[in-house]
Amino acid sequence: MFDDQGFFNIFSVLNELKIQKYLFISITLICTLGAYVYSKITTPEYEAQITLMPISQQGEEATGGLGAVSSLISQSNTSVDIPTWLEATIIMETRDFSSKFITSQNIMQILIDENDLDILWDDLSREEKKIILNDLALLWSTKYIEIEKEDPTNIITFSVISENKELATKWATQYINDINAYMKEFLKAEAEYKIQFYRERIQEEKINDIRTSLINLLASAIQERALINTKDEVVLRTIDHAGIALLKFPILKLNIAIGLFVGLMLGLLTVFFIAAFKRHKDVNNKT
Repeated sequence: MFDDQGFFNIFSVLNELKIQKYLFISITLICTLGAYVYSKITTPEYEAQITLMPISQQGEEATGGLGAVSSLISQSNTSVDIPTWLEATIIMETRDFSSKFITSQNIMQILIDENDLDILWDDLSREEKKIILNDLALLWSTKYIEIEKEDPTNIITFSVISENKELATKWATQYINDINAYMKEFLKAEAEYKIQFYRERIQEEKINDIRTSLINLLASAIQERALINTKDEVVLRTIDHAGIALLKFPILKLNIAIGLFVGLMLGLLTVFFIAAFKRHKDVNNKT
C-alpha cells in the first residue's frame, strides 16, 4: 500500500483488490441484498397530496381607508393581523382539531394498529380513551400530516401519510373538507357578530360621516355572510385533488442504490485495511 519511502501506492491497493476480489464482491452483494430485504420487510408508507389555494375573505380587506371608524373594528372579534387561511393551516396542526377529526372518522384503532401499540380501543375506560386520544392527536399532527406553504404565491401542499394508500387519499380529502366546514362556522359566527355590532353602533352614533361608514361596514358584513353561506370552500380552495397515494417509503430502487454504494465503500475499506495490515506485517518482519 505504501512504497519504501512511506508514500501511498495505489497499485498496492489495486493488487490487493485483485487478490481479495471475492471478499470485495461478497461484501458488496451482502449490503445490496440487505437493502433489498429491508425494503421488502419494511411496512410501506403512502402519501396523498392536495394542492390548495388560499381564499381571501372580504372581511380581511374591508377595513382599509375608514379613518376614525377603524378603531371601532378593534372592538369586534375580527382578526386583521393573520389571514383567515393562515389561521386555518395553524388550526389543522393543533391537537384539538386533530382529535375531532380522528373521532369523527372513528379511526382510533387504525392509528393504534399502524403504530404497533398494544391497545384495544373498545376495552379502554372513558378516562383512558381521553389520554390515548390526546396521544393519537399528537401522532396525527406530527407524523401523519404535512403542510408546506410556497412563497410568495402562498400555494399550500397538504399531505397525509399512511400505510394504506386508499385511507391516505380519503383522509386527505376529508381533512380539507373538515377544516373548511370548521372555518365556515367560525366565519358565519364572526359575520353575525359584526352585523349585530354595526347595527347597535349605527343606532348610537350621532355623527353622520361615521354613521355612513358604519352603514357601509354593515352592508359589507351582510354580503360577507351571504357569500359564506353559499360556499363550501371558504378559506382553502382545492386546485389539485388527492389522486392515488404514492409510495413514500421505502423506495426499492433508492434503497438498493444506497446498499450498493455502502457495499462498495465497505468493500474498498476492507481491502485497504487488509493491504495496510500486510504492509505493517512485512515491515515488522524486516526489522
